[in-house]
Amino acid sequence: MTNNNNPQTDPEYQNHIRTATGRSLESINLQAVMDNQLTPEDLRIHAETLQLQAQKARQAGYFLLAENFERAAELTYIPDAMVLSIYEALRPHRSTRDELIQLADRLKAEYAAEQVSNFVLGAVEIYTQRNLLKKIVQ
Repeated sequence: MTNNNNPQTDPEYQNHIRTATGRSLESINLQAVMDNQLTPEDLRIHAETLQLQAQKARQAGYFLLAENFERAAELTYIPDAMVLSIYEALRPHRSTRDELIQLADRLKAEYAAEQVSNFVLGAVEIYTQRNLLKKIVQ
């Protein structure tokens, strides 16, 4: 293991960095763009790359950053529309307590996104304390 904390520039990890479609970092270049060889999917990060970044962050003592990378890795397996609905649900006063708990349960059950699910459950507690949950009108 080298002392380099950036997986993108660490020679030891260069072979492991790839996009969601499996392209290597080296294959993403201006010539590939000019030759029309890249798709938008080729520019999406792969979960494994985010896990490597989490590993490096944890080794460097950046534990909260590592957790963010791990959640991001889980999000790569969730469809874009669902990710957007998560962001919408987490906006203040947009969701009730029960709606957020159901969202957390769905993330865990359908996508095996345990850390993202736990993040949503943590938001439930904070939103309850700070009065940020959607008001139920009766």
